[in-house]
Amino acid sequence: MGDPGRGRCRRRSSAHRRDQHRHASFGERSHANGNVDVDVNVDGDGDGDGDDDGDGDGHDQRDDHRDPTNDPSTNDAHAHAHANANANANANANAHALAPAFEAPALAKRHERIYRAAALHRTDRGLVLVINNFSTGGAQASARRLLEELHARGHRVAAAVLQEQQRFPTAWRGGLEQQGIPIFVGPNRGADAEASARAIAAFVASRRARTVVFWNAMTAHKILLADELVGVRLFDVSPGEMYFSALERYFESPRADLPYFEPRDYGSLLDGAVVKFAAEAERARHVLGAPVHVIPNGVALPPITARTRNETFVIGALAQISPDKKLEELLEAARHLPAGCEIRIAGRTERGCDAYAEDLRASAKDLPVTFAGEIESAPFLASLDAFAMVSEPEGCPNALLEAMAARLPVAATNAGGASEMIDDGETGLLVPRGDGQSLGRALARLASDAVLAEKLAAGARDRIMERFDVRRMTNDYEALFFG
Repeated sequence: MGDPGRGRCRRRSSAHRRDQHRHASFGERSHANGNVDVDVNVDGDGDGDGDDDGDGDGHDQRDDHRDPTNDPSTNDAHAHAHANANANANANANAHALAPAFEAPALAKRHERIYRAAALHRTDRGLVLVINNFSTGGAQASARRLLEELHARGHRVAAAVLQEQQRFPTAWRGGLEQQGIPIFVGPNRGADAEASARAIAAFVASRRARTVVFWNAMTAHKILLADELVGVRLFDVSPGEMYFSALERYFESPRADLPYFEPRDYGSLLDGAVVKFAAEAERARHVLGAPVHVIPNGVALPPITARTRNETFVIGALAQISPDKKLEELLEAARHLPAGCEIRIAGRTERGCDAYAEDLRASAKDLPVTFAGEIESAPFLASLDAFAMVSEPEGCPNALLEAMAARLPVAATNAGGASEMIDDGETGLLVPRGDGQSLGRALARLASDAVLAEKLAAGARDRIMERFDVRRMTNDYEALFFG
């Protein structure tokens, strides 16, 4: 499916510069993979600098007043660039051993697909969000809120899911569909990633969507889909540390039939990347080489309800049960709580983590810890006196934001974007990551000092109103995707 001449359809000069990066990446590595070197000049004056008018500024003044999303000539130019790259690869076939994906029959098929996609007149300003699933979870909650808000504002939005079955919708998927938001279920049972990418690309084309957003999507799938899409704006939203570790794992052994051998090759396909906290922005720029935008998560502010302390001081945590969530640290914290405290953990066991969940429950046998299973967050938070956050690696965790919005005093490990959400001693308590004992002591302070707990609860609610409201989040994404 890979084509060394692929590029985005914005202004031709910008897309050409990104094509040059992709050509260089492919050329430097092609011999090692048994593939042909490709060196294609795709600008009008033949020097390959992306400057068709020849004035050396890297910019084609003839494009200054062209809307690339509505101009068929822009798409035609890119289609010709793809064709030239394919032709050069085919012409050199006799001199080099080619992978099947770069032999003439496969490249001819790609010619047809590229031209068809480039000829599609994308006049709609709609958006398709690609996500693994709409099971209950932090990333899914943010995606659901964003789709609902954009839909309510009149935008033509839809989603595509990679890991669901058509006949068995998750509750959140069903809720979105009931609101009139189309959800395309990609083939998964018995289908490979390529089939899924092609099916989702066809869905995007059928909606003539201008923008596609990868939202915590599986790395192999989104790279295939990015390669498949022509003439759309692409954005990738990072959920935090796991985003970068997933990229690293993929590029340890990337697909041989795609010309993307390092994260920057993939980044050259993107119109932008989004991170959830400011401290992650520089890393994203370095890894992807793409424009980076910082947009923290946002949550709705529930009504303030009268809260009286339970006879037992109840501390809650919302987390799917998996090794990434570091819930063993919460069990360690439980060992340092005073009498009269209880920890309740709400969340489902992630697929493939049953053994971990059994070990966790066995370790909690003699501790004041209960597992509440999967439960809606609002009633669960209403039953608590305080909230603990130990999940890492995290970006801007929704569970913590929801607890703060519910006016609960919180204690959290200082990981990911926690320090941008919590001012220690003002809007919550921060403890070193990996230190269950310190977390236990912080929770004990909340249990024993009602004045401190009330101060932190009020500060937490104010922080959400100031910086993490769902309307602010939607405004930021709306400006980026539709501005």
